[in-house]
Amino acid sequence: MIKPLTRDILLTLVIKFSLLFVLWTVCFKNVEKPNRNTEQWLFGTVQQQKQP
Repeated sequence: MIKPLTRDILLTLVIKFSLLFVLWTVCFKNVEKPNRNTEQWLFGTVQQQKQP
């Protein structure tokens, strides 16, 4: 059998990760990915397109 302390630690970790997953799904379920190219993603900026 599992020692009581090990069992408590495993139970705590399972509960924490399940709550983290639920929180992540609730917060990010409607988030849309921005359409940025690789350069914009790399520099973290949205650059304006040049007009002719």
